Amino acid sequence: MIKKTALNAARMKSKNYRRILDEIWVAPASRSELARRIGLTRAAVSVIVDSLLQRNILVEGDVINTKTRGRSSTELHWNKDAFYSVGISLQRNKITVGLTDFCGNLLAVSEINLYTYAAEDKEALLIRVEDIIENFIKHLKPSGEFLGIGISSPGPFDLQTGTILNPPNFEFLHNTPIVEILKERFNCKVIIENDANACALVELRYGTKAKYDSFLLLDINEGVGSGLILNGKLNKGVMGHGNELGHVTIDMNGPKCQCGNYGCAELYSSIPNIVAQAKALDESLINWKTIVEFAYSGVPTALEILKREAEYIATMAVTAINILDIQAVVLTGQVAYNPELLISMIEEEINNRIFTRLSRTVKVLRSQISRNSQALLGSNLMIENYLEDLSNAVTFESES
Repeated sequence: MIKKTALNAARMKSKNYRRILDEIWVAPASRSELARRIGLTRAAVSVIVDSLLQRNILVEGDVINTKTRGRSSTELHWNKDAFYSVGISLQRNKITVGLTDFCGNLLAVSEINLYTYAAEDKEALLIRVEDIIENFIKHLKPSGEFLGIGISSPGPFDLQTGTILNPPNFEFLHNTPIVEILKERFNCKVIIENDANACALVELRYGTKAKYDSFLLLDINEGVGSGLILNGKLNKGVMGHGNELGHVTIDMNGPKCQCGNYGCAELYSSIPNIVAQAKALDESLINWKTIVEFAYSGVPTALEILKREAEYIATMAVTAINILDIQAVVLTGQVAYNPELLISMIEEEINNRIFTRLSRTVKVLRSQISRNSQALLGSNLMIENYLEDLSNAVTFESES
């Protein structure tokens, strides 16, 4: 009983560390303000804050005027110079490499156009990635401790070995043990994650955190990726390959997908597939941007296609909402071009179809993260991993 009580106390302390860090991330605050927000005593907050200051994770900022006589108060901030990390975003047409500080500020970025490399030049491509990382670190001399390298990539990949397996339309990097290659070169921690999952984590930290902690992110481009945040945590499933809503059947009599299933949502709602449907009706609808702009101009065929895409997206979203009771749906990727009209259509479809439609509505949002921030997808993995390691370390120290 004593051991169980001690373990519970250690876990609560670890949870409070994370709560304080999350509160300061949303808005810098003094110790007394944190105590009010979280519901802890000022003394309990001070113990945790002092530990975080000692670890160099937090820094003290401006003095805040208070009504309490003889007592000054200082704002607490994340220390952006405490750590830095490298992010690599593997995309079907390019690779983005970036260096960020502990607050996700981009210090340097470089892009590699994959069309400039022949299929047999994979080794040269990987050496180019390594050289960019080495030059960033050597010439910029970033402050703080190096957390490592985070990689966002289309799946599937082997999470145990960090080997990219066989993502569709990504043959150039099939069967590439990229994690092992980078570990060997830089002797650091390297993490790989599905690009939609990585995008959902970035959205949680830099986008929707203040309002939503349970949402579905749909990343619709050449394929359909999805990331799921539940109660502030990334949901990945038992083997780490969950959230593939693009491969949920929406037509039982539909064609066979590359994944092995039939009638997958991706076969209808991905950008190439919805554009093909549009061109079959009107050859002037040559790309998604044209479809959207024509829809705003009132062109009936374009409006029909936009409505069709809204129905496909709503079908995926309603499945997730009815099972998991999430608060919002976030759109990103090419589909999020000038998306207000599409979003209104999706919201109408969702809120007419969800099981709880009589008691609540679900919001559909455009991602608040710029598509120019691709490198952040990887580097944020290292920040999240560090925070998880910190929570585990605090629990262990408290138990000891």
